[in-house]
Amino acid sequence: MDMRAPAPLLGLLLLWFSGIRCHILMTQSPSSLFVSLGERVSISCWASQGISNYLSWYQQKPERPPKP
Repeated sequence: MDMRAPAPLLGLLLLWFSGIRCHILMTQSPSSLFVSLGERVSISCWASQGISNYLSWYQQKPERPPKP
């Protein structure tokens, strides 16, 4: 069984606070995006609570592992 979640643009957002998982709602805009090679894009992300510097962006392409 394949447990990978589909993600057209971003794979994972990992949030860790002193080793404890928190319930934080993350909102990404746009939710998905299709662009041509070489085209510039802008993605915004908001958190329902303050997360300071505990946010990491990852890109995941189909059939590939996430990469920072």
